[in-house]
Amino acid sequence: TVALAGAGTLIASRHPENPIGWLLIAAAILNAFLADAAQGWGLRAAAEGWPGGPTAEAVALASWIPQGPLLVATLVLFPTGRAIGRWGVLIVANVVGVVLALPGWLVSPHIGDLFVEGRNPLARDTVVSDPLLGVGLVFLLGSLFLAVVPVGLRLHRSSGIERQQLKWFAFAGICAAVVLPIAVSLWNVLPIVRPLVALALTALPIATCIAILRYRLYEIDIVISRTVVYTMLTVSLAATYGVTALVIGVIVGRRSGIAVAVATLAVAVAFRPLRDRFQDAVDRRFHRARYEAVHRVLAFLDELRAGRAAPEEIEEVLRSALGVDRLTL
Repeated sequence: TVALAGAGTLIASRHPENPIGWLLIAAAILNAFLADAAQGWGLRAAAEGWPGGPTAEAVALASWIPQGPLLVATLVLFPTGRAIGRWGVLIVANVVGVVLALPGWLVSPHIGDLFVEGRNPLARDTVVSDPLLGVGLVFLLGSLFLAVVPVGLRLHRSSGIERQQLKWFAFAGICAAVVLPIAVSLWNVLPIVRPLVALALTALPIATCIAILRYRLYEIDIVISRTVVYTMLTVSLAATYGVTALVIGVIVGRRSGIAVAVATLAVAVAFRPLRDRFQDAVDRRFHRARYEAVHRVLAFLDELRAGRAAPEEIEEVLRSALGVDRLTL
């Protein structure tokens, strides 16, 4: 909530004509009152006997539904504040979903286990609640998934600054798309993953703010590169540790500290070579200019050490590597 409010305020103060900032502020207010404050009152009321506890719980549990249009609008309008083509209809579709799903969710008897008392005080056995919720969720979730399409279309067609802005937004979105399902699936198995949900969701408004304000805009290429490299490195080192510990454990016994020591040593030795190799592979595939510049300089250093090049030639090497004809050293 703080991240949403802060990012929205920064954007709205500098670009008041862009609706993205106001959408983030609206999401922060909605989250603060309908989710956080209502849940706090509901839980405290259940413990202290305050009035309106179950109703506050119901409001908090339903707060995710009215936030849908704000998220869809952000996806459709980012970064310019204007929708491309007719994709703005997704915002209308999400609002329709809210109108249908909200009453169906509030009166549903199936969400009773989410309340402190174990039942939904607003539940009604009506024949329309389930169909309302079902149809509403189709509109809500369908428009949300489809809202990713205009982001992809913008990224495909964009160039220059707008492309860098969309890279920030897409990177945060991909991180959330990867982290959220994993965290939810391991929620009760590995409680340590629960804060990852907050981190993944907080990254979205922060990335949006960086992209629109263009603060450190071009560092997204470094962020993506390092993320890919260290993800590959973590998986490889974990596999190295596991295989080494298993093999040594079979030889000297599973309870021996030698297995752990040798596996740790193997990971330490493999870290730097693997990191350099992965970085080289990522640069060669995604940052060809950087890859060629680095290898041009490394080749010159080899020639210099072998006595086949003079130190003064570094100026011409840097001109060629950096593509700056007027460079002087």
